[in-house]
Amino acid sequence: MFLLCLLPLQDLDALAERLSAEDVEIRVRAEKAVLELPGRLLPPVLEALRRRPEPEARFLEERIRVHATWVAILPGTVRELREFSDLIGGPGQPAREAAIARVLEALARLPAGEAGKLLLPLLADPAEGARHFALAALRRHPPADPAPLIGYLDDARTSGLAAEVLVAMGARVAVPRAVELFVAEGGGLLGAARVLEAFGAGDQSERIAKAIREKAGLLVWGIRILRATGPAAEAPLIALAPEVSYPRRLEIAEALAEFGSERSLPLLREISADLPADERARLLRRFSGP
Repeated sequence: MFLLCLLPLQDLDALAERLSAEDVEIRVRAEKAVLELPGRLLPPVLEALRRRPEPEARFLEERIRVHATWVAILPGTVRELREFSDLIGGPGQPAREAAIARVLEALARLPAGEAGKLLLPLLADPAEGARHFALAALRRHPPADPAPLIGYLDDARTSGLAAEVLVAMGARVAVPRAVELFVAEGGGLLGAARVLEAFGAGDQSERIAKAIREKAGLLVWGIRILRATGPAAEAPLIALAPEVSYPRRLEIAEALAEFGSERSLPLLREISADLPADERARLLRRFSGP
């Protein structure tokens, strides 16, 4: 087995051939051998398997695969890394917490910026536990450039997690993509809404207002987004108010009370007319003068 650990890369094709053999016993012995290899040798083994035409090669490829992030971060054999990956990706348990502590220690020892690059791909891991781990770790080790993270907003599986990291990073550069996803009401809607609620829609408030007129399911989020946008959203909010229910009009009034100009005053007076005196006074306070 020690010799296998020193396996020259040029011999990996021979190992891949044994892994793809018709003889089940040969395949089983070869798989056991691969599991005892150092994790750093797994990528070239997988590459050699991909060159094999046999269906067995595809099956074995999935059985021995370990996420590249774990290979890069942690020492150990392929077997140990697979067991570790299963722990991180599974439900909460004391062993999982110990595994998380181990990888966080390893991440802390990496050069600045390296941890964030290694963690990003975990946001697309099929295991929910691995994705949640990546989110928590990326908050500690954000990537230097948020751009690679923005693409994860598109996928419903990773959109919410990616949004949390982008918001924690203060990455307003994500706003244009978030606007596109929000108005399309696609799979990345939740993450897009989270980004826009944090940063506002910039100069795209008219597009947000149009989307929430056309798609009732976006209304509550849309008003929050326009409120976060600030003064640039004043005109769209005023125009939207007559088209929505009274509870939504109250939300619009709360936004205009924060940043509206004199243009908002007639609408604020109308909406607040039936409110208790103290609530009405609060909404109109900015316009009351000294």
